[in-house]
Amino acid sequence: MKKFLVLLASVYAFGANCVVCHNGMYKPSLSNYTAQEIKTALLKYRKSNSDDVMTKIAQKLSTQEIEKLAKQYGKK
Repeated sequence: MKKFLVLLASVYAFGANCVVCHNGMYKPSLSNYTAQEIKTALLKYRKSNSDDVMTKIAQKLSTQEIEKLAKQYGKK
């Protein structure tokens, strides 16, 4: 639980630094997904009513930010 809280605090402190969690250790590496897959997932999270971390993060992102993140972290 402590690791999770530290990761959550890092996400909120550093903004949309996706690799804090998605580095292959804690969650799947984002380099395994295409930009379109990341964009689709973030848009789905943004519309969700869930109380999970990804929903809270995605709801803070604009569509332009989501597109930029998807291009930045997606499979090259």
